[in-house]
Amino acid sequence: MKMAHMKEKFLSDLKKLKEQKNGEELKEALHLIRKRLDDPNVLSGEVILNMLFCFRDIQEYNTMIQLVEDLRNVPTAKKYLNSYIMFLYAFALNRRKQEGDRERALNVCIDALKIVSRNLIIT
Repeated sequence: MKMAHMKEKFLSDLKKLKEQKNGEELKEALHLIRKRLDDPNVLSGEVILNMLFCFRDIQEYNTMIQLVEDLRNVPTAKKYLNSYIMFLYAFALNRRKQEGDRERALNVCIDALKIVSRNLIIT
């Protein structure tokens, strides 16, 4: 299977889950489909973003945080962690409200803004 086809299949499957399931059933299905992100042929910024949106929609903030933190530890995945994904990560930290989360969220936003600013100056 070609890489582009695998990503499209993943996104299609994700869309079907959102349309056909809800509540606890959707939560379980999303956790299962997340395991497919271990395949580097599936991984892309669009896929990560859509996963984060799905977890956000069901208020799974811990899972959003864990997903981004897991990807930060995968050298080939770091290139997909753009400022938009980092802002969603900060959003999840802010919503989770554990000790230190708000400060971490603020620092993530500041770092993401620095990267965006640098890119604007370069282009």
